[in-house]
Amino acid sequence: RWLKVNQKLCTIVGYTLDDMLRKTFQDITHPDDLDLELDNMRQLLAGKISTFSMEKRYRRKDGAFVWINLTVSLVLRIDGAPDYFISMVEDIQQRKEAEAALRISEATLKEAQRLAGLGNWAWDLRNDRYFWSEEIYRLHGRDRSLPALGFQQMQAYFTPDSWVVLTAALDACLARGTHFSCDSEAVRGDGPHLWVSISGEVVRDADGKMVELRGTVQDITERK
Repeated sequence: RWLKVNQKLCTIVGYTLDDMLRKTFQDITHPDDLDLELDNMRQLLAGKISTFSMEKRYRRKDGAFVWINLTVSLVLRIDGAPDYFISMVEDIQQRKEAEAALRISEATLKEAQRLAGLGNWAWDLRNDRYFWSEEIYRLHGRDRSLPALGFQQMQAYFTPDSWVVLTAALDACLARGTHFSCDSEAVRGDGPHLWVSISGEVVRDADGKMVELRGTVQDITERK
């Protein structure tokens, strides 16, 4: 049973203080989260851990569930026997909703890129690191478990003539700090060649120094 509850927890779950003191934490815990919490509490009581944190759901008085982050410690008596738990409860509902919205947005973006044959890439100039979106891996027929390739490593992915044009466009971009765009004939090891439109632009830091290139690659084979 609850020994003491502050107003913030009452606000999170929508119960009055008197309501809460008549309930147990099991009463308001989502059934899917209860076993893990009970297991953590058993480990606390057994002395295997000194504290635990977990994300879980409470059922509000209105029936809706709210996500919280729970941190629990055990207070012992002078003789070492367990006395009571102290729990800190943080309302993380907004964060969970934002994470869910982001997952939906990312899934929507991936599907849109797949339908449009459009991928995005980035080149961190400071650390010489590269990023490819999933669609670029598909366009070039490269295994998703492999790292993204750097620019010079991409030569084998293009016909000689297209590589000359692409290299010149990128060199001009880096020299002048300007946007570049060109059409290139890409070579795939597992199928016929395809045409892609590659574009990129410079990203600068607060001092005006170029720190990144980012851009897109789009399949334009049908248009060609």
